[in-house]
Amino acid sequence: MKQYDSVALTHYWGFNWLTKFRMNGLFLSAILFGMFFILCYSAEIFLVKNDGQIGTGISELKYVFSLLPAIFISVWISLARGAQNDFIEMRESGLVASVPLEKLIQNSPAKRRFELSLGTLLGLTLYMVGRAATTAMPFLQTISNTLGDLVNIFILPYIVLGALCFTIVGICIVRVTTFLWRQTRLFLELADTVKIDLLRAEDLAVFANQPLRTMIGTIVLMSSMLTVGDIDGELGTSYYTVGIPLQCVMLLSTIIVSPPIWFLRKRVRKAKRNELSKIRNAILGDPQALIGSRIEIHKDDFKLPDMLYYEDRIKAVWEWPFHAHVRRMAFYLIIPPAAWLMSALVEIMVDNILVSPPS
Repeated sequence: MKQYDSVALTHYWGFNWLTKFRMNGLFLSAILFGMFFILCYSAEIFLVKNDGQIGTGISELKYVFSLLPAIFISVWISLARGAQNDFIEMRESGLVASVPLEKLIQNSPAKRRFELSLGTLLGLTLYMVGRAATTAMPFLQTISNTLGDLVNIFILPYIVLGALCFTIVGICIVRVTTFLWRQTRLFLELADTVKIDLLRAEDLAVFANQPLRTMIGTIVLMSSMLTVGDIDGELGTSYYTVGIPLQCVMLLSTIIVSPPIWFLRKRVRKAKRNELSKIRNAILGDPQALIGSRIEIHKDDFKLPDMLYYEDRIKAVWEWPFHAHVRRMAFYLIIPPAAWLMSALVEIMVDNILVSPPS
């Protein structure tokens, strides 16, 4: 059953009302985008009335300032709720008797303050790096100019909104990272204690949910940024400057949350080898070899054809818990090449239309 109480977000300011209103991540994202867009649009109107040139030059930033906090907060909530629903699914499927969801909570006030401080510093740094990149100025000079612009009452609202936007992004990055660390440790504990039933191996696919969420999210982000970066027709440039770094982020993020899968795979492989060894010994004429196997209680009823079928059944068990996600993985893995291909096709079509002489 899907849950909306977001246990992992306990003690974080502003998230307690999520339980009360049972709000999903997509709806919350739309609300946050609308709020930031209204603020940015109001600041732009204020700028245009007092300095039309400045307002026109930065009008595109309202979309960036509106989208970023909405996306990152929604991703944080989606990952937290997804992990919680995974643990509940484990309990309902009988993999574990109880799930210690309280281990997902950051209970230490000192650690929460440290996350807040580090996230704020990271967000402001990202904001200054962005301003330095868009103005083509050195980083330290950008900081100096930004501090000087604070006395300009006309541009002050946009500076404050930009700093607030990236501060929220930085806090989300830090707190999502620490949450993923806590979640991975809990998954490792469960992967070490969960009972391996080779005839119900599909239940173990729940361990692959969070790595797949992380991978799919970064794939969609990478594809979107590559498509936006190819507006000028420089697909190769956008791939090397945006695509490769994002691919590294995708790989690193997926690796961070994947240790429980590797550990679980070792356990499944070991159980599979032991079971196949017992079956093959029984096929060779030793019926006592089935003692301790999954079909021990039926060993007197199993004949040679039954054991041969059971051997094939165990051979077919996937060691990696991805079998329930194969189609979804295939779908999302084709998104990046499809996005690049569509960008190239659009570029070719536009060039043909603009360059080809009229008949």
